[in-house]
Amino acid sequence: MPAFYAIALLIAFYALVAAEVLIPSGGILGLAAAVVAVTSIIIGTTYSVSMGMTLLLIYLITTPVLFVVIIRLWPKTRIGRKMLNRDTLQSDTTLPPPTTLDGTPLDELVGRVGIAVSNLLPSGQVKVDGHKTDAVSTGLPIDAQSRVMVVRVYGGKLQVRAAHPDEIEAERARVRTDTNAIEVPVSVVEPLSDRSPATGTSEATTSVVSPLDDVDFEVLEIETQPENTHGRSEAN
Repeated sequence: MPAFYAIALLIAFYALVAAEVLIPSGGILGLAAAVVAVTSIIIGTTYSVSMGMTLLLIYLITTPVLFVVIIRLWPKTRIGRKMLNRDTLQSDTTLPPPTTLDGTPLDELVGRVGIAVSNLLPSGQVKVDGHKTDAVSTGLPIDAQSRVMVVRVYGGKLQVRAAHPDEIEAERARVRTDTNAIEVPVSVVEPLSDRSPATGTSEATTSVVSPLDDVDFEVLEIETQPENTHGRSEAN
């Protein structure tokens, strides 16, 4: 019977250790597991010294292995996900991507060269492609009005570093290319053209509309005011 009790306490020890890792108990379950292990060794020793030494070796060998296995499996359990806040992190992936103050996604600015609006010590503000947003320096502090290269987006902010001269030149070349690629819009208002049948050329004509065009002076009657007639008779 003592051997049976010793083995039963060994199994209880494993259960208490697993419960201590999976369930936060403030060390109570761990203390109970230690008491159970010592009791199991004592009971095994009363049965035989060899059994007591065997149980001691089993505890010394299997306990670290048990801890490693449980620690690897613990983050995948429901309690482990809650304690590590992994459920919240997974739900954050459904949130909209971070943007600048004018609504431009920060991902579109990665790899671009901008300018530091304020000193990055390491946090500050930068302006990239005309978009102003918060940024963090990945290395040494960056002075204001310095050229910066956008490395990545992390924590809802741009991570930037000091831009190299070749990167600045490449950005200037890209801006010039984009500027040259802009097409001049065609005027919406086109002049009236009359194609001459003899020469086959078109001439632009301009029609000027005057407010007096609608007035018919032939039917317009001008009344002579009596005052003006009286004044003329006196002058004569």
